[in-house]
Amino acid sequence: NPADTVEQAACLVDEAAKIDLLYHVLDTEDVNNVIIFSRTKHRADRITRRLNQEGYAAVAIHSNRSQAQRQKALQGFKHGRYRVLVATDIAARGIDVDGITHVINYDTPNLPESYIHRIGRTGRAESTGRAITFVTRDDMGYLKQIESYTGRKIQRIEYDGFEQRRV
Repeated sequence: NPADTVEQAACLVDEAAKIDLLYHVLDTEDVNNVIIFSRTKHRADRITRRLNQEGYAAVAIHSNRSQAQRQKALQGFKHGRYRVLVATDIAARGIDVDGITHVINYDTPNLPESYIHRIGRTGRAESTGRAITFVTRDDMGYLKQIESYTGRKIQRIEYDGFEQRRV
């Protein structure tokens, strides 16, 4: 059960501030390998591009990529060429990589089952992981659904030095 080995947190954020919050999390958390989940392929590519521009070694994996491209991306992630894997839900099924310290839900999943699948990518093999979900005002309903599905309240967090309007 991922709930036992994964420390879960939700951070309230405006849509426009998500990318800056992402940089902040990557810079301040003890991130080793991270999977970032995006709701769409287009957005996964955009996040990956922005991360690479800022100097983070990132690669995207989604269904518009050929099987060969996906394999290459996964191998690169497994062997440390990329520290950041940006994925959609479908592409992430069957990803089996050890040593993932963090899962970041850049977009709150709209299905509680997706949330469980996503956070299950970290906190494996006797190690604990951390899952951080970015939640906009519009996502509050999804967050509540996830909490009732999992039967536990997800801790709300704020990052010091990161100014954001309260939602």
